[in-house]
Amino acid sequence: MKVIILGAAQHAEVVASMAIELSSVEIVGFLDDDPAKQGQRILEIPVLGKINQLEKICDDGSVDGVFLGLSARQITLRSKLIKRIKGIGIPQPNLIHRTAYVASTAEIGEGNFLAPHVVVNHHAQVGDSCAFYSHAAVEHHCRLGDNIYMGPGSKTTANVSIGSDTYVGVNASFIPHVSVSSFSIIAAGCVVTKSFLEPGLIAGVPGVIKKKFS
Repeated sequence: MKVIILGAAQHAEVVASMAIELSSVEIVGFLDDDPAKQGQRILEIPVLGKINQLEKICDDGSVDGVFLGLSARQITLRSKLIKRIKGIGIPQPNLIHRTAYVASTAEIGEGNFLAPHVVVNHHAQVGDSCAFYSHAAVEHHCRLGDNIYMGPGSKTTANVSIGSDTYVGVNASFIPHVSVSSFSIIAAGCVVTKSFLEPGLIAGVPGVIKKKFS
């Protein structure tokens, strides 16, 4: 499968590097709106233009798939681009490192990035276009939406629910049977011990709302 990556910064480079290592897809290029990126090569792969050229590149048959390479800091833009990609109807392949464990009973959508030593356990459900970094763990019977970033070492325990467009920081953790709203930020090292049904910044041990998002 020939794939183009949206974004050309560091997360996109990590995505491309892992794809090259796994030989799972052929990366034909990057699209990025940063003028400084135009004409550059990343891992010997060219930046072909800006993101507004996506439809044209998909229509002319140059690629068979798209992968999001935008970082968690651009989670709102990621959400908009997910809708755009789905509107085009082009596939988003999963990129799963060979050391990651995905249970045969787990359900995973498309366009997900699973870094080394990620775990998605028994009967867990993961949506589309999520990015789970090294040693992140989604335990059994958890339900995660779309466009969720889990930083290195972050972990859910059993029966946790996390809404879409949510950022989970490094080494954050969740006790069993808690839920977190979409559009939330879970700070690094936070321990979520109760449910938060409205979006906000959650931080501390135990986690508390530091800022509500409208």
